[in-house]
Formats: sequence, C-alpha cells, structure tokens
Amino acid sequence: MSTTRQRQALASRRRIADAALELFAAHGVAATSTRSIAARAGVSEGLVFRYFPTKRDLLDGVVADGPTIAAALRDVVDGAGAKPVRTVAVALAERFADLASSEAALLSVLIGESRTDAVLHAAFTRAVDDAAGALADYLAERVAAGEVDAGLDRRAAAQQLIGGLLLILLTAAAPHDDHDRHPILREEARATTALWTRTCTAPAPT
Repeated sequence: MSTTRQRQALASRRRIADAALELFAAHGVAATSTRSIAARAGVSEGLVFRYFPTKRDLLDGVVADGPTIAAALRDVVDGAGAKPVRTVAVALAERFADLASSEAALLSVLIGESRTDAVLHAAFTRAVDDAAGALADYLAERVAAGEVDAGLDRRAAAQQLIGGLLLILLTAAAPHDDHDRHPILREEARATTALWTRTCTAPAPT
C-alpha cells in the first residue's frame, strides 16, 4: 500500500472511530447502529466493517485509542520521587482536570459500558490498580525522603486519591449544560489533592 493510501486508510479509520465514540457517548453502544456510525463518519457501512468487523471491535478500538487513567498518572509520578508531595499533587490535579475536560466522551463510554461489560470492567479495574500502584511507589520514595510518615498505608492512600479523582471523572462524564467545565473540574481536583496531601504528610496518630 502506498504512503498516500496508508494515510487515507488511517484517516478513514480515525473518522469511523471518532463517529463511534460520539454516538456511543450519546446513546450507548447497544443503541448505536453501524449504519448510523457510517453516516456520521461520511463513509459506507461496508467500510466500517472493513476496519471494524463487529461492534465489539469498534468499542475496543475506541477505548484503545484513548488515554488511560494509569497513563495519565504515570505521566506525572514517573521519575518524580525527588519532588515533594504538594508539587506532585498539584500536577496530578491539573492532569486529571485536563483529562476530564478533553476526554469527556471517552470517559462516558468507558465508565458507562464497564458497568455491564465484563471485559471493559476488568480493563478499567486493572487501570485503576496500576495507577494506585504507581502512586504508592512514589509515596514510598517520599517516605525515604522523610516527607511521608513511614506508618502510612501507602496503597490505601493511593487508592483514596484515585477514588477521589475518579469521582471528578464521573462528574465530567455525566451530561451537563456547561460549555466549559474545565475551571470547575480543576478546582475540584485541586481541592481533592490538597486534602490528600495534608493526610499523607501529617504525622501518624500515636
């Protein structure tokens, strides 16, 4: 296949995936037909099946093409062991607010469909566990630096923050009338991470 044809094929696949994401987010996977996806993408239904033989393949492609929660967190914490918790927490708030704002449709599909789709649910659970593990590893480095109390249950603390940030993502995925919710999401994320920072860096009760 020539380079030009490869680019055209990739562009067609991208249009189909984008159309599927938009319709899945608006109507759910079960209520979305491949015909409607083809119409939204401006291609034939046959071309949809060429790239995505089943609607399951479409759903998997939409989810695989998007950013993950674990990747978003690792972007911040990987190699950040020398940075104080407050600095990393602020960066996490910004990253998750950006994710919630820019990927609302994808989050709506991922969170909504994972409630009934065992495969997506398992993938979502793995992503959350991976994110919590990365954050717990970072906290271990801050224990060694003397900033975080050695008695802190680092895994539980990491899961607590991930849970709080997931609530923000759930809010972003829900239907709303605001055209630009990013400032609100950012403030919510900052408040969540600020409280978590105080919990992590406070001396453990005696």
